[in-house]
Amino acid sequence: MKSILTIFNQEKALSKIALALGGVVTAVMFGLFVFPNVADALVGGSGPCCGEWNDWIIWNPEPVINPWGGGGFGGGGGGGGGTPTPVAPSCVSFTSSPSSINEGDSATLSWLVAGNPTSISISPSVGTVSTFNGSTTVSPTVTTTYTMTVSNSVGSATCQTTVSVNPPTTPAPTCVLTANPSVIVKGNTSTLSWQVTNASSATLTGFGNLSLSSANASGTKTVSPSSTSSYTLSVLGTNGNTITCTAGVLVTLPPAPVCTLTADKLVLEQG
Repeated sequence: MKSILTIFNQEKALSKIALALGGVVTAVMFGLFVFPNVADALVGGSGPCCGEWNDWIIWNPEPVINPWGGGGFGGGGGGGGGTPTPVAPSCVSFTSSPSSINEGDSATLSWLVAGNPTSISISPSVGTVSTFNGSTTVSPTVTTTYTMTVSNSVGSATCQTTVSVNPPTTPAPTCVLTANPSVIVKGNTSTLSWQVTNASSATLTGFGNLSLSSANASGTKTVSPSSTSSYTLSVLGTNGNTITCTAGVLVTLPPAPVCTLTADKLVLEQG
């Protein structure tokens, strides 16, 4: 039990109350008391003088109370600290970074839990983890919601985070069509060269469907138009889009025939 020591001097009384917990002073109180007979004491009156008040000691029997529970300091009844009461665990945070990925990429799951859980697990695919504050890498192929479950003898809690997976991007089709030569004389031929990529099918004017060995294919066709003609290559892409490309062949008429007649002698003699 602590005591409050009050010391009075001749001119004023100073009172200090110190509350200590673990060696830390928690409160200090000052009091000032003025006595009406101070003047008499100073001029030699009958009042107390010169150190008598300094010898007055008053003991306060009131105990200093521990505000955190239990009995007073220095003994006394009341229970002190004990084993903390267990509490159910909780999820402080459970996140994914990034929250959206392309197929084939990965994301990091990070978590922080409280309440002293005895079991921490993440589903699907991750399983049991051993740290209260940790992370792990996942690579889902489709959008996936991950659930973390924490538990102990008191109870359990769950929390979730979702990793969105963007579907793969299908490239657009391309096509090239050229004519060589692009100008011919009527009756001659020109070669059409074609090339496609990311194609599921292709058609060419005058030839119908082209035989594609794969989504990326190429070939040639020979044409002999009788007049100037335009050829169109139409391609249906693997992404469902259709594109076209064209090439033209200019047909010219052959030059007009030329005849020449000459005589070895311009003047002939009769007979």
